[in-house]
Amino acid sequence: MDKKAAAESKRLYEDIVGVIKHSDNKNYDKVSDEVRQAIAALKALGEQGYVEAQCTLGEYFSMGYCVELDKAKAAFWYEEAAKNGSIQAAGALLDLYRFCRPEHISAEQTEALARQWHKTWFSMLQAKAEKGGEEEAEALMNLYIDDPPDDLEEEQAHGLARKWYEAWIALLKDKADKGSVRAKKKLADVLYSGDGVPAELLDEFSDEEDDRDLEQSVELYEQLAAQGDGEACFSLGCAYDYFEAPKEALKKSFAYFMKAAQLGYAQAYVCLGSAYFHGKGVEKDWAKAREMYQIGADMGNPGAKRALADCCKHGAGGEKDFQKALELYLDAAKTHDEYALYALGDMYLKGLGVAADLQKAYDYFRKAARYGSRAAENALNSKKFRDFKK
Repeated sequence: MDKKAAAESKRLYEDIVGVIKHSDNKNYDKVSDEVRQAIAALKALGEQGYVEAQCTLGEYFSMGYCVELDKAKAAFWYEEAAKNGSIQAAGALLDLYRFCRPEHISAEQTEALARQWHKTWFSMLQAKAEKGGEEEAEALMNLYIDDPPDDLEEEQAHGLARKWYEAWIALLKDKADKGSVRAKKKLADVLYSGDGVPAELLDEFSDEEDDRDLEQSVELYEQLAAQGDGEACFSLGCAYDYFEAPKEALKKSFAYFMKAAQLGYAQAYVCLGSAYFHGKGVEKDWAKAREMYQIGADMGNPGAKRALADCCKHGAGGEKDFQKALELYLDAAKTHDEYALYALGDMYLKGLGVAADLQKAYDYFRKAARYGSRAAENALNSKKFRDFKK
């Protein structure tokens, strides 16, 4: 297909999918004539070999989305797309055979097809990765840990995962060396925190490898920070702020957090507040800490809101303001924040800014415990709440 024809097919596909997506009813029995015509046009496009249309038809038939639910047709369209090189379709077909057995084949056939497409999917990923596919190399690294072929021993699978990790890193480095900012950021995050790397694989790295990766990540973050990247400045602040760090490192940490804040990175204000609060890399100053938390809270950062609420509750860096603390904790609790839920329970228990209310205190402690708060679990064991457990 030449470029002109490909562009025309893409435009037509987007128009068709737009009609279907914005239809009022997705139930097959109730779709409009306009949607039925769009589905017919999508099928025609799929029959012409347009891969995106084939994948979409597979998805629609597998869910009964504006068409009659038909797993056999879903499998057909996914297979057509996979034959045309769609890795996404091969993975979807594997999932179909694994979790949604088509009615027209037996359980034994389904199992055999799942094994076949699992191998095919891996082969397609490998072929793309060997041609420089960064995302495919990352996928293989994870799959050899999470979903390896049945004929591999665990040690072999881990060895292949490590191989694809190294291939992935090499591809990222190549793109970073050629000036890709995205690749630099991704590579720095992977080397610094193992972002996207399975925990089982990270556990196999030696201390020497970890130290080398940290050094390389700092170099990359410094390059990005020099270009005014706030997130990179924040990451550098975190890198220099470690347990028992020397004073000079903490000063660097504070300076990078300050630069990140000046570049508009809200989370940096939480770290600046903490630095002022504990005197890490700067003179201890609770009033400045509260000021930093306030700025971060005004920018909508949840961590800053919690920290500011604590300052208001305890009077750190200024006067106590129970009402403001309560409002901030309530705001944070909307996202099921376990710390904020516990703090609300504590305020109702002690009557801070509100009338003491054991029932509300119990309810908040119970919610906090449900989301993992050990402090809330301990609070619930108090004799005060004995009657609430009956």
